[in-house]
Amino acid sequence: TQCGVKVDDVNEIVEIIQNESPDIKSKELGPKTKKWIQKMIGRSLDGSWQVGVGAAGEIIANIISSYYGI
Repeated sequence: TQCGVKVDDVNEIVEIIQNESPDIKSKELGPKTKKWIQKMIGRSLDGSWQVGVGAAGEIIANIISSYYGI
């Protein structure tokens, strides 16, 4: 939320990552997680999330990867 992500979006990704596991061997995220990431990058493109596209992808990838330990 410090980066301007809405609470509803945070709650949505929390629910997704609690119920979906990545493929640890290939270091690939699950389909719902990927869809959420795409949605958030779209929001950075249309300006509804005040973070640049490059930064958005990096922020999201780092947080989710750290959560999963990959």
